[in-house]
Amino acid sequence: MKSPGAQYGGLRERDVCRDIVDFASPLFEARGHVVVDPRTDEEHLSYPEYLLRRIATLTRYEVDVAIDVHLNAWSSPPTNYSLVLYGVGRDDSLALATSVAFSFDVLGWDNMGAKADAAIGRTLGFCRRLTCPAIVVEPLFLSNAEARHWLAEEKGRERLAALLVEGVQSWIENPSSPVSSFASRSAEVSDE
Repeated sequence: MKSPGAQYGGLRERDVCRDIVDFASPLFEARGHVVVDPRTDEEHLSYPEYLLRRIATLTRYEVDVAIDVHLNAWSSPPTNYSLVLYGVGRDDSLALATSVAFSFDVLGWDNMGAKADAAIGRTLGFCRRLTCPAIVVEPLFLSNAEARHWLAEEKGRERLAALLVEGVQSWIENPSSPVSSFASRSAEVSDE
């Protein structure tokens, strides 16, 4: 892509997300999954071309699950939270998104859980154009000093990859459990 994505404190979203994917791929493969990585890092594509190329590749390979990893940057006010997005009306993606969000609950920042893209005023082509369960994972903010320090170290990126794989595997093994568990815990927190 032409754009490196969010940038803050010397870290670039594209580079950090690439590392997370590169750490997660062999973990998925070790669990018996085939990974299709529609890598286009070496091509200079506009964002719409990049997104459409990735969707076409994933569709051609008839993947069972599609995951897109992103990071945010927003410094006013300083913020940091994890969020997993899915396409509105995509119940097949809700359980996957919730399971991955639940796996991020061990991180030291707020967990916003799983949300439909429309709930935050977005329409995500990645989540809506694919026919398989598809999610956009936004585990933290580069603009947060603690998160940035954590991601600057290889072990932080490896940990995010492991949590992502754990969440997906949990959904595969028990597709309904994370949803009810996370929903119950979220209700308890909002009652306090």
